[in-house]
Amino acid sequence: MFWEYLPYQDSAIYDILSHGEVIYATSWMNEGLMVSADAGSTWEIVELPSEEYFELLYADGQFIYVSDGCELYRASVDSYTWEYITGQLDEVGPPPPYSCTMVSDLSPFGDGLVASVYWYGGVGTLFLSNDNGDSWIEITSFPQEHSAGYYQSVSDLHYKHGILYAGTATSSSGIFYTDDLVDWVE
Repeated sequence: MFWEYLPYQDSAIYDILSHGEVIYATSWMNEGLMVSADAGSTWEIVELPSEEYFELLYADGQFIYVSDGCELYRASVDSYTWEYITGQLDEVGPPPPYSCTMVSDLSPFGDGLVASVYWYGGVGTLFLSNDNGDSWIEITSFPQEHSAGYYQSVSDLHYKHGILYAGTATSSSGIFYTDDLVDWVE
């Protein structure tokens, strides 16, 4: 096997994500969403929701999810028609001077999705959606508190074998895990 340039690629890859044989990529020049349904042999370009730089968060057999800061979008992997699904993700959280900065990560959990939202200053909030992002419920059971009395931000989520792992963005505590979103273990 040898390396090949992606078709239509005029700049460095910004982000890459895969689900099964499908690979998704974005570039620094924002050429759109590059999609390969055959593990990278051929590529097509799909328009993103706007001209901004998007972070690829998660893909499954039904949807791909991307974010631009605090704005969250999903598209059907059949049509790539984008839907704005941020809902209250950017409205729930601590009062000023904190403000929503970005959706840090998105992970499956059972039949739902867990989103980690970063609020300026190290504060974060976790949310659960049981309907592919149509609505969100704040997860208030996460145990790690920020010095300001709010939840610590979670920079990375990973779901494997029925367990959700949450990595905090602090050096004083680290990784937590749960199998029910209620009881967390550090």
